[in-house]
Amino acid sequence: MSITRRNHYVPKWYQKRFLLPTHTKLCCLDLWPDTKKLPNGSTVTMNNLHWWTPRQCFYEYDLYTTSFFGFVNDEVERYLFGTIDTEGSAAIRAFIDNDIAELHKLFNKFFEYLDAQKIRLFLKLSG
Repeated sequence: MSITRRNHYVPKWYQKRFLLPTHTKLCCLDLWPDTKKLPNGSTVTMNNLHWWTPRQCFYEYDLYTTSFFGFVNDEVERYLFGTIDTEGSAAIRAFIDNDIAELHKLFNKFFEYLDAQKIRLFLKLSG
């Protein structure tokens, strides 16, 4: 099994909910665009507006990857966030669709998912 190194702090399934039915890309604003120093000494800011697919947005390499004695491990992503995202996506879908019976069944999963999003935000900001 391959190691997951491209960790999305906003899951792709969630990003796709913001797409119009006929679209496949999101408009993303780069808050820290690259800059380029010109030969004349001036600096220009590169394009900060991009049209990217959900796969290209809101991820960091090795955000949840650990390394122990040189061995790369992605169990945090696979076993913790993978399960939370799978169950949380069903809970979010029930909430959006106003499916009260399903939401009742997944009530705890809904809040586990929201808590995981707070952890992801903390990891992203502290990294």
